[in-house]
Amino acid sequence: MRHLSAVLFSAACLLPFGGCDSLSLPILTDQVRVVLVNDGDYDVNVVLYYDNEQGISESNLRDHGTRLEYTIGSGESVGFLRNCADLQAIMIDEARLQILGDLGPQTSTDVLRDGDDFDCRETITFTFDHSGLLLDFGVTVDVSQ
Repeated sequence: MRHLSAVLFSAACLLPFGGCDSLSLPILTDQVRVVLVNDGDYDVNVVLYYDNEQGISESNLRDHGTRLEYTIGSGESVGFLRNCADLQAIMIDEARLQILGDLGPQTSTDVLRDGDDFDCRETITFTFDHSGLLLDFGVTVDVSQ
């Protein structure tokens, strides 16, 4: 009973600091946080790959890396945590702005590598946005602690 009370008290204390949203909690272990943000007016379909081999080539990352797919609504974000040893290289292979069904412009990133582009316990944020022309669709990458 004491253990359950302590757990409930801890959960109640954390609610004002982001509740159950793991995107807002600090990274306390050897993990990398990845956040995908859609700042556009339409859904974005994202295909990304990551791998535990820092020096993996782009083609091998695409062929042998771990593939994740997300559909991110307008104004929404999604994210995930991975152990640093498991996420040594990452890239957005294809992000497509869903203007009309599967029609819309697409963008991608180069491979980001641990030690060169990000470090353990950092957050990699990929932000997708477009101009008023809609065809000007891109992704920016930000790395922060």
